[in-house]
Amino acid sequence: MTASGDLAAAIRAAAVTPAAAVDAYCAALDAMRRAVDGWETRKEWASFAFTALRAADPALSEPAAIELTGAYLRLSAPTVAHAVYARLPKRTPPGWQADRVIGRFLVETMNGLRRDMEEAVAVVDETHQAAAAAMLGFYDAVTAAVAAAAAAGLSSRRLCRVTRMPGSTVLAMARRPAGERLSERFLGWVAGSRPGTVSEADLELLGERLAKMGVGPQAARAAGKLLRALELFAVAGPRYVGDAAERQQCVSTEIEIIRTAPARHPAEFWRSLTPGSG
Repeated sequence: MTASGDLAAAIRAAAVTPAAAVDAYCAALDAMRRAVDGWETRKEWASFAFTALRAADPALSEPAAIELTGAYLRLSAPTVAHAVYARLPKRTPPGWQADRVIGRFLVETMNGLRRDMEEAVAVVDETHQAAAAAMLGFYDAVTAAVAAAAAAGLSSRRLCRVTRMPGSTVLAMARRPAGERLSERFLGWVAGSRPGTVSEADLELLGERLAKMGVGPQAARAAGKLLRALELFAVAGPRYVGDAAERQQCVSTEIEIIRTAPARHPAEFWRSLTPGSG
């Protein structure tokens, strides 16, 4: 196999793990959205709960039933009152049977919905960190493959064409000074550098914001590396593991979040990239 073929094969092999990790993260996000949607459906049960509570206790006044319904469903009294007096359709919660005690049933149902959300969020956190770790491994693997190809004599232009990465990134990975074989400007043209590609200014700003969050330099560097890895995967991934629209959207969203608003991520996440830092 040629040096170009070896490099392409190495990138293809390296892209499999992060692709699977991102797919798992996307699936976890979908599950979390379904859990949140399930929690939101409690608003549609207000009229049913109000009627059932009054049927179970005829002495319960309307205002008291509204307050009690809100307490069970964790809704505000005005929200329940609107559902009752606007005569919104009564939707029965799944699992309800006439012989059940309404109060106990509502408590168990709400606890189940809450537990579903907490478990879904935990899986999102777990798969998010796994995807980040996979991306960092992908970046290291591609860097090693590019360096090996460069050492084998593959030109910078060929490195750009095989990896579809900006010339500056290829030169850094190949450990070649800018202009050794082709000017960096020309390499950028060959690679088709896109507006919005991660720049040193992005990484400097990211480091400053993370420092304000109390994240140490080592974790900040890891965050910058993750940003580069995501950018690299967005460029090289579709060529080697298929252009899964959901996966690419997920990666693009992560890039935008990390680049523009790292404060949305807890500092603990960034520190977790490099245990013991910060």
